[in-house]
Amino acid sequence: MPAGCLTARLGGDEFVGCVVGVRREVDAAAYTTRMSALISRPIRLTDGDHCSVTATIGAVISQGRTPPAELLASVDRVMYRAKPAGRGNVLIVEP
Repeated sequence: MPAGCLTARLGGDEFVGCVVGVRREVDAAAYTTRMSALISRPIRLTDGDHCSVTATIGAVISQGRTPPAELLASVDRVMYRAKPAGRGNVLIVEP
């Protein structure tokens, strides 16, 4: 994560990342694509096997005027819209 950003677990398998300075959809797309690629890199296990995971990413672009609780609610709605499209899907919206 870039300096000044925050990642937190909301519960279960849901995490939120607050990224400062992303104001355009094209920038959010580049960031979430990179994030997805890093998350899905194979992990070497102690027995020599490998495993990998995928992530469905829902992103909300805020211009800094959205209250935090409303922003989190928007992210939650976006995730529920993104999940039916399948694993590794990215959906970006503006609140």
